Amino acid sequence: MHSSFAILLSALAIATASPTLAPRACATSFPNSLYTLNSAHPDESLYMPFSGPFELPQLSLSHQDDAASNAQDNLQYIDFTIPPGSYGCELKITDQANQLSFDYNGDTSASPPALNVQALFPNAMLGDATYNNIMNATPPVIAASQWGALTLARGAPPMAINSMPCPVAMADGEHGHAQFVLQFAQTGAGNSTWVLPQWTEDAAGVQTCNGIYMTYNC
Repeated sequence: MHSSFAILLSALAIATASPTLAPRACATSFPNSLYTLNSAHPDESLYMPFSGPFELPQLSLSHQDDAASNAQDNLQYIDFTIPPGSYGCELKITDQANQLSFDYNGDTSASPPALNVQALFPNAMLGDATYNNIMNATPPVIAASQWGALTLARGAPPMAINSMPCPVAMADGEHGHAQFVLQFAQTGAGNSTWVLPQWTEDAAGVQTCNGIYMTYNC
């Protein structure tokens, strides 16, 4: 009896002494660069779109087809840099700041549309991005034309789009690049404009991040 009691006490002591490991926090990468890919000006490099008087960066998509001969699309190219040796890269998006706007033929109350995410080969683009050198590149730089799909509601909390192996480091040891193109899943008829302001969380944690980002090393 005494022996069984001693064993029980010993087991309890071990259980009490065993530390509880806190979940490991993920590292986060925000866009390194944003380019608008314009089908009407396919060789122009349109770097880092801004919004409003405060010049906040933004994700921006649009489609115009007032006339069939004048149809054009603006796609969003996004580049992230990831440290060498990282693992478990996951693309995420949020509108927790409730700043998403969508206009469909003048109707600003229309439900936001489905979006498609194309993934480029790791480290595919190291210069200025244009519509032609991304969408019409030879050889192709797009690894997966339907890598991710999402429909972001106004005010949506963070949501995962898809995950991937993190890009390897560059030949000189610099950070690798994970690169994507965001576009409407279906353009439809008429004119559409989708805009999501992009900003990072401040040091005090008062301003939460908004827009698209990647997590890794979780």
